[in-house]
Amino acid sequence: MVLLVPDLERLANTVSTHLGNLTVDSSRCTRVRSPLSKCRACLEVCPTGGISWNKNELQVGKCIECGLCATACPSGALEWKYPSPEQLINKLKELVSLYQEAYIYCSQHTPKRNVPWGTEVSCFGSIPWECWLAILQLDDKFKLAHPENSCHTCRVTNGEKLWQQQLQKAENLAGKKINVIEEIKPKRLKKKPQKINRERRQLFALFVSSLGKIPENMVNSIAGGKKETERIVPVSGTAAPRRKVLLHVLQNKPHLAERITISLPVINEKCQFCKACSILCPRGALQQTESGGMFELRLDKTLCSGCGLCTEVCYHNAVELTKYPAATLTKPGQLLISGGEISCPNCGFTYASADTKATCPKCKNRGNNYFLS
Repeated sequence: MVLLVPDLERLANTVSTHLGNLTVDSSRCTRVRSPLSKCRACLEVCPTGGISWNKNELQVGKCIECGLCATACPSGALEWKYPSPEQLINKLKELVSLYQEAYIYCSQHTPKRNVPWGTEVSCFGSIPWECWLAILQLDDKFKLAHPENSCHTCRVTNGEKLWQQQLQKAENLAGKKINVIEEIKPKRLKKKPQKINRERRQLFALFVSSLGKIPENMVNSIAGGKKETERIVPVSGTAAPRRKVLLHVLQNKPHLAERITISLPVINEKCQFCKACSILCPRGALQQTESGGMFELRLDKTLCSGCGLCTEVCYHNAVELTKYPAATLTKPGQLLISGGEISCPNCGFTYASADTKATCPKCKNRGNNYFLS
């Protein structure tokens, strides 16, 4: 049987409807990866309070598909599929090329008549600041259709606050504001739109393409004491969609790199290369290597989302987040710390450390405890 384009689009529509627009990747949730994580970003913005988690799974219960949780999630465990940040930007570019202007409107205020030069999002709060920043590069050809006080009666109770925060950050960085209008006015078309729905075809392509070292005891404990078959393993190194958008913006507008700050981990000499941070990193941005008794811990800055889980799981308090200009993202991966196997000067115990003169943790704890001295 041969499937025509309309058939493929209907199938993509069915997949989108039945699976929903929210992608949940529990393996990237900081709360699932370690009980030491205190992150509540998704739950704090969820209008229904329908998000929960345990040591094995991030669960989304009552969902109205607003997309706020995907904007708030710092690790990319929750991602919005349609339109994704990249899809939205490409759609707006396409509309501008066809009609010399483009509009975004939310699903609660769909225009009464067909507006082919506009595109719909579930809620403006589903658009992260990186995406707004990219949209602002379209100059005055883009407008936001938003009736005054329309958010006050919307069921997405946290939507207005979140999208205003995200939009304001992008506007401050870009040094200009988005044009907001009350209503999209009709216009005479000069060019007919393409018949093929590119977003649905991209979704279908994504659907088709998708068919296709155990931690030490201490790290396992940090990960929540899971059973052997449930232990946390490192995830593949992948940049979150919003980070990809930011990288693209910086590539086209390098002058913005000094205005934007990002959070990246810094590691001091307290590090003992226990692998907790590298194994539990939800983006696979931290990589530890060992060769001949020497250890290195490296960071891929383009993958790091700045979620801060590494600071929470570090037993030795060796990791902290520091602000950097986004220009650092254009540079190669970074060596954070190196060290080797050393012998404790007090008891002779051999262990890994970045500090060659430090005593082992056992002797250090004994020295700090009067009853063990």
